This record gives sequence, structure tokens and C-alpha cells, in this order.
Amino acid sequence: MTITQEQVRSLFDYRDGELYWKVSGPGRKMGVPAGYDRRDGYREIWTKYRRYLTHRLIFLYHHDNIPEYLDHIDGNRANNEISNIREATQRENCMNQKKPKSHNGKPTSSRFKGVMWHKQHEKWAAGIRIDGKQKHLGYHTSEIDAALAYDKAAIAAFGKYALTNAMMYPEIFKSIFNKSEGEYA
Repeated sequence: MTITQEQVRSLFDYRDGELYWKVSGPGRKMGVPAGYDRRDGYREIWTKYRRYLTHRLIFLYHHDNIPEYLDHIDGNRANNEISNIREATQRENCMNQKKPKSHNGKPTSSRFKGVMWHKQHEKWAAGIRIDGKQKHLGYHTSEIDAALAYDKAAIAAFGKYALTNAMMYPEIFKSIFNKSEGEYA
């Protein structure tokens, strides 16, 4: 049996992206944040002899259902503000995954998503996977130019589900991004 919105609201209070126990009991204290942080970045709560990911209970608290897939808009699994959680398809949820730190056990050549060093051309290559097909976005003398090429392609292909390099590294890209125009300079 799955948990209902009524049960979630009777067990928890929601404040600032956290669920707090409403009632004390074995392993819980009233007013204390519920659950624990997992190694993968998600927060998890044990209740009614079942484990739940906190963001799924928060969504249920506000929406009366738990869809099969939920997405953290900013890609941060620890940010469980209701404004950061949205319903998504599996495909949409995969569109905004972060760049893996390694490939086949080796560190990646670039910190940016969609970017890799191409030895033969001695340039940064940009690429994106859309509907299972890899698309080459060109070779670039600058790692940042290659990252921008990826970002533009990701926004065009994935829309609001795109997780861009500019979103992951705002301190690097803020001087390049023209906020008044809403486009890259």
C-alpha cells in the first residue's frame, strides 16, 4: 500500500524544502527534520515500514499524487523546495543530468557537459545526444566556446529541461551572458 496525501500531512509539516515530524515516536522527535541524507545526494524517510525519497513525499504533500518520475529543476538532489520539483517523463528527467566525472574509470577531459578534448584536432569538441543519436557541434579553440555551443543546442533540443553549463557554473559564465538580451554575448 502506498502512502496518501492525508497520511503525509498527518505525519509531517513542510517548511523550506524540508519535512518535519508532527508527532514524536520511535526514532523520531516532533519538530525535527525527518529522514537522513543518502550518499547519492537524495534525502530519505522511513515511515510505515517503507522508505520514501523525501522529494516524492513533498510533491505528494502539495499535489495529491506521486508521478512515476520527478525532476529536480536545478539538478541538486538536496534542494527539495516544492518550486524546484516538477513532474517529468523519464526522457525529460534524463535531459538535465549532470556531467559524469569519469568515463570508463578515467577522469573526463573537460569539466563541462558536452565538451571533450580532441587530440587529433587539438581543439575542444562539443557534442550532444538527442533521441539516442550523437550530434557533433564543432571544434572550438576555447573550452568555454565549446560549452556554449552545447548549451545552445541543449536549450533548443530540451527546452526547460536543459541543464546547461551556464546553470552549473554561473560564476564562470555570468560575464559572458548578456542578461538584458537573454542571450549569450
